[in-house]
Amino acid sequence: MSDQFLYETLSPIIVIVLIAFLSAEFIGRSKHIGRGYTFFMMLGIIPGIIGLLFSPSAKNKPSQGNVFHTAFGVFLIIAVIVMLYNLTDNFTYVNVFSTVSILASAIYCIQLSGGEVINNMPKYYFDTQDIQEVTIHKTKRNLDETISNLTDLKNKGILTEEEYQTKVEKINQEQSEQGLKNSPEYKQLKSLLDSGTLTKEEFEDKVILIKTRLTNRNSADRTDRVDEIKKYIEGPELSTRENAKGKSKNIYLLSILFISVIIGLVLFLSNLIDTDSKQKNDFSPTITTNSATDSYMNTNQPMINKKFVYVVLEVEKPRLEVFEPKGYVNSLGFYERLDPIYSITYEKEIYATDIIEVKNYNIDEKYKVLDDSKRRMYSKLNLFDQSFSTDLWIKCKDNDKREEFKNVRSKLLKSQIFEFDSYSEASIHKNNNLE
Repeated sequence: MSDQFLYETLSPIIVIVLIAFLSAEFIGRSKHIGRGYTFFMMLGIIPGIIGLLFSPSAKNKPSQGNVFHTAFGVFLIIAVIVMLYNLTDNFTYVNVFSTVSILASAIYCIQLSGGEVINNMPKYYFDTQDIQEVTIHKTKRNLDETISNLTDLKNKGILTEEEYQTKVEKINQEQSEQGLKNSPEYKQLKSLLDSGTLTKEEFEDKVILIKTRLTNRNSADRTDRVDEIKKYIEGPELSTRENAKGKSKNIYLLSILFISVIIGLVLFLSNLIDTDSKQKNDFSPTITTNSATDSYMNTNQPMINKKFVYVVLEVEKPRLEVFEPKGYVNSLGFYERLDPIYSITYEKEIYATDIIEVKNYNIDEKYKVLDDSKRRMYSKLNLFDQSFSTDLWIKCKDNDKREEFKNVRSKLLKSQIFEFDSYSEASIHKNNNLE
């Protein structure tokens, strides 16, 4: 593996993935954004940082999304489609990581708008809070959700009032027992009992006292929570919430329709954009052109008519050759293996673009076509050079040769553009000269 590949490609990939993993494990898991979204969004660094900054701690209420998040998620999906299209011309790890990051951000925003981004299994590495207190917080949140479900079922006639009160009372008793055992006073009494300072009878009497106080305090808290839940479910804003749900569904349907239209437009437009078609042929150094192809040499003559053009590019690619000579048996009867011989050979290849229709062909348009063709070719050569660097690292065992060959790169030897007045002329000329 060449130093350039090591420092410019492999090392950055490892660093970015490591940063994403550590951020997801030590920060994302303590927030509602969670570990998965954090990891994939951090591959693009900036989306991950923004997501971590605005996502609340898992101890607090999760963020409530709105229509803005839905619209932004749709916008990001469109951006992903464009990025996927561009990947075909410039396939690098930076573009791949950015595309994955933006896609994760799009899904995150759409789920956030539906209130579905909730971390029910957080982990706190940098929090000094006792784990039991975290458990209490999760238990209280589960209690609220359970009471909300029971109240909803009662209002729908599925549960009777008696069944509802029985279930709520059972939940309250379980909550009281957990709250008692997790209270600081109970822990202090248990410590005194274990040390022999308090007798079992004294301990039980004090526990009853603490339980009475906690029951009175928790009853008031639960009553407030139940009242809030009842008010939310039974209140006059129920129809408003139902309308909001209906609007939310409509927004999702419109979003899907909008995305489908955008994808269709992108696919349609992609058919109108020229792409390089790779054609490897035996290239004749001199390609005979007709009088129509000689006009582009005159840079002073304006070209304002429609033309059909294509570009021919000649490139040179390096290839590592490994020759392993046969060994021999020395005078002592041992088989001696000779070191491999490494060399570089260069392959010349010819690539031709598709035939491009230029409605207002002039000297500027000519060089735009040439520059665009060269840019696309350099992207292809960059991928080939990365493959060559990998081969050099794997196959070449001679460090001196590695150092000697590490800067070997593909080259674009020459480019030539051909213009014609009709598509048929261009096609005939291309087929005759590049077969």
